[in-house]
Amino acid sequence: MENTRGGMDGKVVLITGGTSGIGKAAATA
Repeated sequence: MENTRGGMDGKVVLITGGTSGIGKAAATA
């Protein structure tokens, strides 16, 4: 889902966050 923001960003979010909440916050920030 976070992938929509960007392949690179999505990957980083997934690795860094792992959680939907954290992922969303990182993607939004």
